[in-house]
Amino acid sequence: NHSFFSRASCSAKRVIASSEVDVLLVPLTGD
Repeated sequence: NHSFFSRASCSAKRVIASSEVDVLLVPLTGD
């Protein structure tokens, strides 16, 4: 059960990090 929680938090961090990168890069490339 603990391993499942750590996996979920790790994947969540990855999604948040990737979304933040997209938010930062989109205005630069779009402009």
